[in-house]
Amino acid sequence: VMDSHTTYTSLATLRNISRNLETQMQEKHREMTFLRNDFLATQRQYKDLQKIIRFLERKHGESI
Repeated sequence: VMDSHTTYTSLATLRNISRNLETQMQEKHREMTFLRNDFLATQRQYKDLQKIIRFLERKHGESI
């Protein structure tokens, strides 16, 4: 059985680990959000470009 000092020290350690994980999650969430938005912007540009290419191919009857 752990004495109360050991229990308190263990609890403090667990709380520190928990705080560190929370900080990591917040940082990773910010990075994830940035990366997702960056990806979506690139995806929109790609889709717009594909539409333009298809339009021009139909208009000129060419395959590029």
